Amino acid sequence: MKQIIMEGKLFQMFPIYRTARILNLIVNVESNDYDLLENEIRSIKRAIRNEKHAYKTEQLILKFVMLFPIPKYEKTRNMLWKKNEKIIDQIKDDKYEQHILGIFDFLSWIESRLTLIPFQDIMIKKNT
Repeated sequence: MKQIIMEGKLFQMFPIYRTARILNLIVNVESNDYDLLENEIRSIKRAIRNEKHAYKTEQLILKFVMLFPIPKYEKTRNMLWKKNEKIIDQIKDDKYEQHILGIFDFLSWIESRLTLIPFQDIMIKKNT
């Protein structure tokens, strides 16, 4: 993934490139590496603006990652979850979003971060 990102200009024409960049954001967040997030988010937003089709999932992830670090207070996390749950349900029902969600379940990752349910448990529950 790092090679794809480092060689950006060679891979920009491929749809998977933006997804790799979004996944890289998640890796940085999970590693508590927030230093370059703001610049990378702005860069991704510029790239999305120039594309004909932007996934709602990408836009949601960019907004969500900007919230990090996630508040420790349960009340605040629950409020964020309620706000995002409606958007997540709409995205789940959108057939055009299924491609990006087939690569990585970004929506379940958001749920796990806001509800503090381990991502693995959400995926197991979803697949049974």
